[in-house]
Amino acid sequence: MLPECDSLDRKLCGHFTARALNIDKILSVMRHACRQGQYSIHVADYFLPENTGTYTVIFDSGKVLSIVRNDADADMDVTVETFCQLAVGRIDRDMARYREGTVLYSNEALLRELFVKKPVLLK
Repeated sequence: MLPECDSLDRKLCGHFTARALNIDKILSVMRHACRQGQYSIHVADYFLPENTGTYTVIFDSGKVLSIVRNDADADMDVTVETFCQLAVGRIDRDMARYREGTVLYSNEALLRELFVKKPVLLK
């Protein structure tokens, strides 16, 4: 018998899986800062190569004005798995740095503001 058995507790944790089928759509509905800004993110998707590319997002007052796929230098490289977790708030920008395939190049303050960890509530 454990001497501290009254200090044990049980916790139920749920895990979910998300899969990005349309990066443009996800970026367009994602929460953005209530100011003006621009960032580029390169997403690598080995299962759906049509998702792979660099997406430049321009937003103002929390609303996305445009999303353009281009060959510009990205502010951050991520895998599609990491992108999904960032988009839904499962992880934040700082946590993403430790994921394989994530490289931060620039615009770190804005990316930290955009990709924040938040409670994930699913029904």
